[in-house]
Amino acid sequence: MSEHEVRFYPVGPVEIRADEETGTRTLTGTAPPYGILSVDLGGFREKFAPGAFGDSLSGDVISTFEHDGRMILGRTSAGTLRLEDQKKGLHYAVDLPDTTAGRDLAVSVDRGDVAGSSFEFRVKAGGEEWDEKKDGNVTRTVTDAELFQVGPVTQPAYPKGTKVALRSLEEWREGQKPVGTRLLDRAKRLLRLLGEAGPAH
Repeated sequence: MSEHEVRFYPVGPVEIRADEETGTRTLTGTAPPYGILSVDLGGFREKFAPGAFGDSLSGDVISTFEHDGRMILGRTSAGTLRLEDQKKGLHYAVDLPDTTAGRDLAVSVDRGDVAGSSFEFRVKAGGEEWDEKKDGNVTRTVTDAELFQVGPVTQPAYPKGTKVALRSLEEWREGQKPVGTRLLDRAKRLLRLLGEAGPAH
């Protein structure tokens, strides 16, 4: 099973909409956008195909601020977080709680201090495609993934979980080699390991 990965997208806008009748403040954003290549993630770039999170629309996803479990803003099972597949990406809308944290976040978003979104996900088995161009540029297209968290963040952090994707990239590259080459590589690795272990006693 694939491990969790986290990505940040400095795209927006992250906005606050206020309902004058109920006083509810709803934060809206998009994460991830579809079909847009990420920055270099350490050897590859990444994009998400439309509908990549289709199954998550009926799952239980939470919204947090800064991926802090103590700062839960809403969740789909409670009806306080809503997800919608749109042409440009996965749109989310979360009704902010009437708490100090919720009110402070609304002010920060209105001021433009918080303007990006981040999300935590896991790629499902067979849910990714790799492509390497002649110039050596590698692209990972995520086609099927499970969403766990989505919400606003203050600053972009180096994407977590890229080691997971890099392992998948190496496995894909290994699979592109001719069978004879793969067997030879395995034999070389085995001989190297035996040499490191030293003579048997």
